[in-house]
Amino acid sequence: MNTPKTIFRKAVIRLIIADLILIAMFALATSCIKTGEVIPSRFNEVENLNFPPELKGLKIYTVGTSTGFDVKVAVLNNEINSVTYSEGKTHETTIIINGNKERVIHAKEILSENDSIIVIKK
Repeated sequence: MNTPKTIFRKAVIRLIIADLILIAMFALATSCIKTGEVIPSRFNEVENLNFPPELKGLKIYTVGTSTGFDVKVAVLNNEINSVTYSEGKTHETTIIINGNKERVIHAKEILSENDSIIVIKK
């Protein structure tokens, strides 16, 4: 029997389901980055970070790939310093050190870091 109470419950359930579907569609539509699309990070907009002078001007970008995943790229002084991407269930980071000779370190995980030392897991 359709009492006003059961009619109201059914209407509320339909409304909740419709809302969840709309939220899921919005999340999918806004999270997709097209291949080759470059999106500056919100981090770049923050000017008053307490960075040491050698890190002033650091920019971080999100780049869309053909696999559907995105890659984070850190750029300092117009040179790429690191790249972070998903590999299975983990995030892989490649740190690029420019000195007298270029050196690339592939890191699976940053274990610890402070202002002068980074401990990574290869």
